[in-house]
Amino acid sequence: MNPTPVFLIFVFFVYGLAFFVMGLAIALESRRASALTLRSSLPFLALFGLLHSAVEWMDMFSLIMAQDQTGDVDLSLRQIRILFLAASSVFLVLFGTRLLAATNKKYRSLRFVPAVLFGGWLVSFVIPHLSWIPTADALSFAGVCVQCHRGDAAATYVTMQGDWIVSADVWARYVLFLPGSILASFAMFSQGPLFRSLGFKRVESYCTWAGVAFGANAFVSGLIVPPAPYFPASVLNYASFFSWFLVPPQVVTALLSIVIAYYMVRTLSVFEIERLQQVQMANRDRFAAQQQALESQRAARAQLEEWNRRLEETVEQRTKEVEVRNRELAILEERDRLASEMHDSLGQVLGYLGLKILEVQKQVGNIRTEQAMISLNQMAKAVEDACADVRESILCLKTTVSSERSLVSALREYVPKYREQSGLRCELVVDESVELRLSTLAEAQLLRIVQEALTNVRKHAQAANVRVVVDQRDGETMVSVEDDGHGFDLDQVMRRKGHRFGLSIMSERAEEIGGAFSVDTAPGQGTRISVRLSPIMNGGGVG
Repeated sequence: MNPTPVFLIFVFFVYGLAFFVMGLAIALESRRASALTLRSSLPFLALFGLLHSAVEWMDMFSLIMAQDQTGDVDLSLRQIRILFLAASSVFLVLFGTRLLAATNKKYRSLRFVPAVLFGGWLVSFVIPHLSWIPTADALSFAGVCVQCHRGDAAATYVTMQGDWIVSADVWARYVLFLPGSILASFAMFSQGPLFRSLGFKRVESYCTWAGVAFGANAFVSGLIVPPAPYFPASVLNYASFFSWFLVPPQVVTALLSIVIAYYMVRTLSVFEIERLQQVQMANRDRFAAQQQALESQRAARAQLEEWNRRLEETVEQRTKEVEVRNRELAILEERDRLASEMHDSLGQVLGYLGLKILEVQKQVGNIRTEQAMISLNQMAKAVEDACADVRESILCLKTTVSSERSLVSALREYVPKYREQSGLRCELVVDESVELRLSTLAEAQLLRIVQEALTNVRKHAQAANVRVVVDQRDGETMVSVEDDGHGFDLDQVMRRKGHRFGLSIMSERAEEIGGAFSVDTAPGQGTRISVRLSPIMNGGGVG
């Protein structure tokens, strides 16, 4: 029982479709960048699949054309088919040899095999025709040549009226397709250990089954050929295969093509697995780099914190040393001030009292009682002023600033006592919203300036009211002492070489802390002494 042409047309269609899908899938996948040895050989297998699918579809069209009443088959189509068969087989050989050479260096000599086999094919299909060309009568034993062409059509398909096409087909299979399938089989088997070492066990099984399918296809498509009057085509051919198994060999090769296409397409999944591994590795590397960067940042931050800690300790230590020096300097300055005040006040009073005592002694000796009483009253007033100076000096010494006691706190303690001792109406005006941020030295110098100014008010201004104002505007700190006394001519006082009401001392104290000292006064208009500190100096002063 012979198969129907419609069935064989379907077989050829499926046969070609399987290799076309495989070739297209491989062509698309082989464009990926990969480090796998399989990657460089895949373009040859893609070309094999695309060209060999064309061979099977041309067989399908030949079968369709052979079903008409004349049974003629287009010669040009068969010639093109032979060229495509040879070309596809060469690409299959190239795939096997290149993959084996890339996998193992000892197979590098296989690179000459494709050229040798193609040259052998060009010669081999000519040799049988040098002695005898098969005729239609010689093929009567075959009945149907390919189990698809019957009667005269079968004879025409094989002999082509004495053409060379049958021998070209047979020897293309013997010399090109058979070695190509065997090489492809061994090449796929060679990939198994490589994929197993990489941990791709499932891909290893795909390669193994693809190798088995290529090996089986080497026998069915490479040895089972159209009938020919020479061995082994005279024994192993389409007709004998059908007589033995009652199945056209094209059905078996179509099934094998499906198996090959399936497992080769499944093998392509290795590139996706490789890509995923590369992505995972890139993510791990990026994560490791991020962790390293974080560790570096932590180390840098820890080092910076350590440096900051050391710097703070050093600054704190140096600040304490500066404060100690400043206190020592303030003590020395205070001693100088006290010495100057004692010289200016107590020394002069005591000298004055000594002269007055001598004068009173003379007046008493001359019995000038009234003049003696005047001198005694003057002496009493001098003693009273000296006592006031001493009490004020003691008050100044007891009123100090420190890291625990601010300038405002010291003034709030000092002003009431000054008011009590001096008898003047003294008022302290402080904006509660003011937040002074001055160094201890700056606050100490400001306190001394205020005390010096209040001393001048008590001794020289003849004022009834005095105000001490602490204010802050636009970041600038201002401390001032204002009285309603008789005032004085500033230019005239500054021209004096002697007594200047301590103005030079107050100015020097202001300059030492970076402040601006000013005196606003005029005869009969009272006096206003001010010290201004800029925002920079207000951030901590000097020292």
